[in-house]
Amino acid sequence: MNKLALGVLFAKAVVRKKMSPFIVSWGVTHKCNLRCRYCGLHNWRFTRELGTEEIKDVISQLYDHGTRVMKFTGGEPFLREDIAELVNFSHDLGMYVSVSTNGYMFEDRITKMKHLDSVSISIDGPERIHDEIRGKGSYAVAEKALAAARARKINATISTVISSVNLTSLEYVLLLAKRFRVKAFFQPAISNLLFGEESNPLSPEISGYRAAIRKLLHAKRRFAPVGNSFSGLKHLYFWPDARPINCHAGKIIFRLDNEGQVNYCSRSVGKSADLNIIKQGVAHCLEQLKLSYGCAECWCYSLVELNLFCQGKIDTLLEMLR
Repeated sequence: MNKLALGVLFAKAVVRKKMSPFIVSWGVTHKCNLRCRYCGLHNWRFTRELGTEEIKDVISQLYDHGTRVMKFTGGEPFLREDIAELVNFSHDLGMYVSVSTNGYMFEDRITKMKHLDSVSISIDGPERIHDEIRGKGSYAVAEKALAAARARKINATISTVISSVNLTSLEYVLLLAKRFRVKAFFQPAISNLLFGEESNPLSPEISGYRAAIRKLLHAKRRFAPVGNSFSGLKHLYFWPDARPINCHAGKIIFRLDNEGQVNYCSRSVGKSADLNIIKQGVAHCLEQLKLSYGCAECWCYSLVELNLFCQGKIDTLLEMLR
């Protein structure tokens, strides 16, 4: 499914208010080869990961219920031996399939995939900065994956977390995006760890962060490859002050983890209703998700863009289709 067809289908779903569950973000593994300083996933204790056939069965049911976008994430999804099989299966059903990765094993796994619609690769700045945040040698792996994706004509994007370490390195990310002819998306390293309640050691100082967002807005006006919409950047500018936003997590999109636990989004892990898609079934879980989580704020760029589109910010859809 190409991006234009996907955008039209998504717009129709929003207009008809038949959105659930159009997008599923599935953390198919909790394992990760890195220990990024703003992530607390390594502190979680999981009992098991779902098997290939269990996941494929759920994907089939989700497709029957209206899912048209499958986003595989983690942990690091390419650590799963069967990730190519899961991507191929989802694609063959007719889904738009994307993977979020730090680049590890990308070149090995991609050779077994029939088709991957898009890949988001985490890059937080030049090699020294990126490696300081994510681990020694991680930048080289990420850039190599980006080059491999472009060589195979896969729609690739860069995902950058704005932190206290890389506030002055965002221009480098944009130059890298321009070099590879991709878009770069930005979001803040918020006050607590991803997948954790502990204080985030890399959360940026507010005035410096807002100055960085102003620079991104200026760069976008000059046609730099900033993937966030103007509306999205203007929303993110006000972090950490809560901004009113009608959250559609659980309506348009929801998250599954490696055990089949259902969450509204990555920030609601451990806070959502006690639902397991294997134990309680797809239909029951989707019905329960209609009860809104009611988050007071949102700083995840992908959810911000979706939520703002549903509030009538058309520039967000235009960015999705580019």
